Amino acid sequence: MMFSDYKVRMDLLSCPPTAIDAGAALGEFCLPWALMGGRVVGLEPIPYLARELQKNVDVNDYGELITVVTAALDIREGPGNRLINIWKSNHEATSFYLKNNMKTPDVVVMVNTLSLADVIRMYLDDRPPDLLKLDIEGEEFEILLTADLTGIPQIIVEFHREADVENQYDACWERLRNLGYVWDWHHGNMKCHQHICRFVKEMK
Repeated sequence: MMFSDYKVRMDLLSCPPTAIDAGAALGEFCLPWALMGGRVVGLEPIPYLARELQKNVDVNDYGELITVVTAALDIREGPGNRLINIWKSNHEATSFYLKNNMKTPDVVVMVNTLSLADVIRMYLDDRPPDLLKLDIEGEEFEILLTADLTGIPQIIVEFHREADVENQYDACWERLRNLGYVWDWHHGNMKCHQHICRFVKEMK
């Protein structure tokens, strides 16, 4: 099933399915997930995007299925905070943050942070989600290299290779393979800076 640019393996989902959407923006993934009856935690660190996402949740009456959390995913456990840079494009809802972007940001804001383990514990009753979706503007490398992915059968990640100044891309693939994940789908040109990949793992 397609969720905007994200294609989900339906056969790997429980009933009802759960997901963590890191980089939820306005709900391009969260809303279709809720439409099929799934429960999703949508993390969006940029405050005005999180507010707009909450409005979309409310107007569609998805409050029982979508939990909006104004926070960035981080490798440090326990609630914390950090500064992020925001560059606003010409489109109101497409601000992004890249820690390695050399351009002067439009604004720098302090945002809340949670680790993947925190999110699972606080919002999913300590049960790993059926799917982890990452669109976190360059932070995906640290998450994939360090987070505990135990029990998560499906990961969909948008890679932002322009932010990979430490050359961690190949290491992410190696770690996922070592954990038993198989790459089985992608969207976009794999040679380009940005592309989406799906990794799946059969749960025993």
